[in-house]
Amino acid sequence: MKKALFLVLASASLLAAGENTLGGEQTGVLGPGAYVAADDIVVPENSSLVIRAGTVVLFDGFYSLVVKGTLLVEGSQQNRVVFTSVKDANYGGAGAAALDWNHIVFESQARGCVLANASIFYGTDGIAALSADCDIDNVFLGNNGVNRISVKGRQLEPDATGVFAFSGRAPAALPAPIAPAPQPAKKKSMLPMVIAGSVVVAAVAAVYWFVYRAPSDSDGPLVIPDPPAPSGNTP
Repeated sequence: MKKALFLVLASASLLAAGENTLGGEQTGVLGPGAYVAADDIVVPENSSLVIRAGTVVLFDGFYSLVVKGTLLVEGSQQNRVVFTSVKDANYGGAGAAALDWNHIVFESQARGCVLANASIFYGTDGIAALSADCDIDNVFLGNNGVNRISVKGRQLEPDATGVFAFSGRAPAALPAPIAPAPQPAKKKSMLPMVIAGSVVVAAVAAVYWFVYRAPSDSDGPLVIPDPPAPSGNTP
């Protein structure tokens, strides 16, 4: 009797604490600690919700966690994140059963979601991902209507221990390569052209001299004519 009374009071205390009751749009950082979902929890498009290790979300009705933006569940192996019914006996409730709440759904516009080291109990079917841009790592499902995770209609297969894993996040875009700075054009030196021009002129001058001006042996010795005789009477 005392144990049952303690469980009822523990559950009621969570509902009475306004800061521990969730519903509607939720962004920012959640946890660690216990929270009661009294309505659908919605992560809006172009927004993010981070759920830290050691957080427990207790659904008090047939509600869902609806992700339209980015959900980052950062559990650890020693301190998992738990999604379960408010009636779960492990967290102060009683009489939990499958279908106590709905499920986690990633809408088609969800991007970059991560669920790591999380457990889902007493829902309908675990996770329904309409977007494949998500990573699921070490996620355990138990006591749901169907222990199932589907990604864009494809059902994932758990390992032998009932743990699911999936990787579909798009890789980060690589930065565009930096184009090298344009180098100033090097000025061509005029010296080689001047030297080449001088050589050509000298060669042409030499050819002209030897062909047209230089005397040849066939011309014979140079003859200087006698001066003309003076006019008038001779003595």
